[in-house]
Amino acid sequence: MYIIHFKKTYMKPITTKNVLFIKLGKGGEFEKECINNGELKIGFKAADYQTCLNGDWEKITQHFIKSGKHDKKTASKFTGEVRYFFEEPEDTLWITFYNKKVWWAFARPEVTLLPDNRKIRKIIGKWHDCDVNGSHLTSDNLSGQLLKTQGYQGTICKVSAAKYLIDKINGIEPEDVVKAKQDYLSLKTSIENLIIKLSWQDFELFVDLIFRNAGWQRLSVLGKTEKSIDLDLQSPVTMERAFVQVKSQSDLREFQKYLDDFKHIGHFHKFFFVVHTSKNKELMSYKNTSEIIVWRVNELAELTIDSGLTKWLIKKSF
Repeated sequence: MYIIHFKKTYMKPITTKNVLFIKLGKGGEFEKECINNGELKIGFKAADYQTCLNGDWEKITQHFIKSGKHDKKTASKFTGEVRYFFEEPEDTLWITFYNKKVWWAFARPEVTLLPDNRKIRKIIGKWHDCDVNGSHLTSDNLSGQLLKTQGYQGTICKVSAAKYLIDKINGIEPEDVVKAKQDYLSLKTSIENLIIKLSWQDFELFVDLIFRNAGWQRLSVLGKTEKSIDLDLQSPVTMERAFVQVKSQSDLREFQKYLDDFKHIGHFHKFFFVVHTSKNKELMSYKNTSEIIVWRVNELAELTIDSGLTKWLIKKSF
């Protein structure tokens, strides 16, 4: 018997040899019901329940043909799908797509006939939309190879990206992904070192380029003091105004002074305080809000990569 031990947001890794996709009803009409009730459900009313239990699959194919709607090829395809439903053991992993997430579960082998001639299998435990570490399996974080399964023109099929999915559920990253992450962290560290070495003039230009590449438009230079520049920016999409203070080095006291200025000015929607070096732990660990954002060297390194400014930074460092 296949047993899964559950905790709040953690479970043991799964093991399985078979992974099947099931479309829960035409147009997903059974999805919410099945996920909430812990069930698999199929229609196929032309498939006689007792005949399916007997395993007389040739007879089931003939039932589909005699219904007058299917040729032999289609009838055989439907028979194969019904057979999956009736014969797959409880260590087969079932998946479906609902609410922009992939859901997975194991099902008990018993098939129950409903009064409307639909058939159900009860889920062991419940449907899950998270990996073993509690991270949601959302469509934007899934491979296109897996996502194409939801376009299957039928009810049940094998999942070609089975290994990928099992690794995803178990929180196992492919070797090339692990290496890419390591390379990214190495690049980010190198970029941080280059940012810190920028002259204050180049640092101001660098920050300006980040905002420009993000679509912000400079309205004017408000004022300039040693090693700092104030920028008045506007987003052409949201029409938000942003006041930006750029400092090579700073501390919490100076940050709070400019924060007070921002609050008193009144017509700005956001305040960006950009600094790459500070001995002040409070400033370097300041928690950003939607209105008040501190960019430190760590954030700046990520923005450099995202903005395509890596080559520019390297050239400036020669």
